[in-house]
Amino acid sequence: MGEGKWLRRGKQRKAVAVVLATPMTTKQIWEAAKPFSPHLQARDVSTQLGRFVKRGLAECLTPRRITDRLYFWTDRGRRIASQAFGKRIQPAPDGVNWAKYAEVMFARTRLRVFRSMDKRAPAQSPGWTASMLKKELSNIKGIHLNAVSRALKELLALRLIRCVGVTRKSSLKLYAITPSGRKLLDNLAIQFSGIMA
Repeated sequence: MGEGKWLRRGKQRKAVAVVLATPMTTKQIWEAAKPFSPHLQARDVSTQLGRFVKRGLAECLTPRRITDRLYFWTDRGRRIASQAFGKRIQPAPDGVNWAKYAEVMFARTRLRVFRSMDKRAPAQSPGWTASMLKKELSNIKGIHLNAVSRALKELLALRLIRCVGVTRKSSLKLYAITPSGRKLLDNLAIQFSGIMA
């Protein structure tokens, strides 16, 4: 039996294959595939992904992560899935550090802080302070200054942002996005807007 026929056999396998259009986690695939296979469980998605990987159709992009691993088609898998389901599947963007992507994508506060930094810094400032970002995110319940400060430290450790100076009055650190952070933000915005609600 050909791989295309194999992908179309079985409700669960077909549901997982149909929704895998961008790099996604097991949970994201499960949530997207439930309308196609109402009895599908998260463990079933893991089983199907394991079978895809074993056959060389898919790969784990973040194998060192314990949770929130990202899966996507291999080039061969993409061709086969495209033919099997009659839809073009775009390749994953080149040059993305998937480990950093996962570190940002699956930590809500870190993601919100990082995305907020994409906006223009207030009052002609060369960067953002933790308190400026807290104010920017004030409409979101549960985000406190300590959480924003922690997210900034984590983004700094990932080298997605850098310290660009201090404020005159209070000597608070100012942060701005690095070129590698900009590249990651552009990929977040362009490729994955559908899974970032």
